[in-house]
Amino acid sequence: MEKKTRVYIAGKISGTDDFKERFGKAEEEFLKINCEVLNPAKLYLIMSDSATHDEYLSMCYVMIGMCDIVYFLKDWKKSVGATMEYKYCVRHGIRCVFEKENAEISIIGGF
Repeated sequence: MEKKTRVYIAGKISGTDDFKERFGKAEEEFLKINCEVLNPAKLYLIMSDSATHDEYLSMCYVMIGMCDIVYFLKDWKKSVGATMEYKYCVRHGIRCVFEKENAEISIIGGF
């Protein structure tokens, strides 16, 4: 069986009301092209109510380390966590793909 491309979605979560929808829409698009998706917007389902931002970020680094690509939503530069995730990717040589500013979702082919 061929290994699917595994994608992590990065973007602004804290301080937004629509993160589940934005991350969910990106996840759906990647699933359509037969990728596995690790969606940090779903971490709240398994994390303790008392979990800190740093604890969430630790989990995100583990998820990123499992992926082939990190897909950055267009708002990522407005997020402390996503900018830290970007630096992590650069340090570890993890491929980054960026949503285009003028598109709702732009999945760049050729993974």
